[in-house]
Amino acid sequence: MEDIGPNKKEGTPFLGILKESKVSGYSGEKGKLNKLAEAPGKIIRAEKFSELNEIYQNRFGILELAQIAKKLYQELEESYGILVPADFIVGKNEEGEEIIYSVVDKIEGQNFFGVKNNQEIAEKVEAHYATLAKYLLDKSISGGFYLDDIYGPEQYVYGHTAEAQQNEIYLVDTDIFITDRKAFVYRDFSLLAKYIAGREKYFNSEFNDARRYIAEFASKPLMPGLTDGELQSVRWNLEEIKKFLNNENLDTVPSSAITSFE
Repeated sequence: MEDIGPNKKEGTPFLGILKESKVSGYSGEKGKLNKLAEAPGKIIRAEKFSELNEIYQNRFGILELAQIAKKLYQELEESYGILVPADFIVGKNEEGEEIIYSVVDKIEGQNFFGVKNNQEIAEKVEAHYATLAKYLLDKSISGGFYLDDIYGPEQYVYGHTAEAQQNEIYLVDTDIFITDRKAFVYRDFSLLAKYIAGREKYFNSEFNDARRYIAEFASKPLMPGLTDGELQSVRWNLEEIKKFLNNENLDTVPSSAITSFE
């Protein structure tokens, strides 16, 4: 990684001034993606800790949350082979607000909505979704924190870094969305099923390994510890998963679906 170390004058952890990046192919809200002239091969995502703290209801300190996120993204790469060219840095912005920065390699390529349909890409995308389904299945068994916002086609870029010309699939959306809520696993499997259904249609191929992992999850008894308030959403998501496995049309996510940490 290039030297992007401290600039005490500005109060940020970077040399130089962050400017908004308009790089294409990356998922991110306006103002969250930045570039640095001193590190042209990087995209820097900035998340205000005050906003994260509101989401997680003061559950974590800033260092603890950054460490959990870093550990989970490292696990995703080291244990599951999903490329996440990112590092996490805690600091402040020029206004003095506490920020968790994720510094991601800039990938030249296209997200899954833009890739061409050919056998090489189709095989890589199929294997990728099998890996994501296995990740979710493993987390449903082991429990604990996991990354619950890494399943959308727009969050991945098929391409290469400036140094490596071989095209691979990279996760470039490194927002810090983590959970240890069991009910979220059902929601995430349901969302994953919808994304897979769309890619299967595009590539005109069933993703059999991913379907096998999803079917294994759907066949299990309900997880213990679900609250009465969660059961309605859990059952709805299970029905959507079963529709996917039976190649039936899937519904859109209702407003009652779980979307918060509480």
